[in-house]
Amino acid sequence: MPAPVTSDDFLDHLRESSLIAEPKLGDYVQDLRRTNDLPREPEFLAGRLVRDGLITSFQAQQILQGRYKNFVVGPYKLLHPLGAGGMSKVFLCEHSETGRHLAMKILWYPRAADPVILARFVREARIINGLKHPNIVRAHDFDCRDEKLHYIVMDFVDGVAFDELVKQRTQLVPEHAAHYMAQTACG
Repeated sequence: MPAPVTSDDFLDHLRESSLIAEPKLGDYVQDLRRTNDLPREPEFLAGRLVRDGLITSFQAQQILQGRYKNFVVGPYKLLHPLGAGGMSKVFLCEHSETGRHLAMKILWYPRAADPVILARFVREARIINGLKHPNIVRAHDFDCRDEKLHYIVMDFVDGVAFDELVKQRTQLVPEHAAHYMAQTACG
């Protein structure tokens, strides 16, 4: 779909995205229209929705570019990307019922069409699911949507990745390095 040119275009894309339940979005838009506060430009409307906590800046940017699909995967809403690797992307997501923040690793089509890559992804999901230790993130869910999208939902650990910590500090105190390595070895 093309990028929205008007606020109404933006709202159409937003409705198609399923990010906000229709009653809530309808009430929000009605309040803006009643107070004559509905911005004409989609960028300003997007900014207002982000400011009011209804969508994330990532979601707003995507919708402003005409991308409105795959924000909702099963019971999970994608909030923003956390990282990417050679075969998948990881997003912060929110469970629709519990509101819990989790990490979702997604293997998108066409990577999922490669049987070798798909088998590796499924094997990773099974291995993660079998691991139970406080120093290892747990898997909560694994699923496939339309044979084109496979995902693993895991604990979200908010913090700095170890490689970033090393880059920031350039040199770790030996006691700290030993402590980090001991935690890793326990896992």
